[in-house]
Amino acid sequence: MGEDIITVEILKSIRDEMRGMREAQEQTNVRLDRTNERLDRVVQEQIRHATAIVGLEVGQRAIVDGMKAMATELHGLNGRVDNVLTGPLGATTKATAERVDRLEARVERIEAREG
Repeated sequence: MGEDIITVEILKSIRDEMRGMREAQEQTNVRLDRTNERLDRVVQEQIRHATAIVGLEVGQRAIVDGMKAMATELHGLNGRVDNVLTGPLGATTKATAERVDRLEARVERIEAREG
């Protein structure tokens, strides 16, 4: 009979340990659920950031393409301005300015003589 009491006590002890393990497992499951929720929020935030980055990249590409087009256009305009300054029109403008300077000097000399 003494062995039966020991066996019952051992079985009760095993049962109590099993209850404790179940409680610990339930607490672990609750913590895992919370962790999974936080991970889901982090993943959603990363997706949102990645989407925003892709949007920025598309915008940057459009800006770069626009700048390239403007650079090409500016290069053409620079060529035309250079042509005005150093080409035939530039030479005519320079010659006209020199002629006006000479005429103004003559007028000043004439006015000085007449006095």
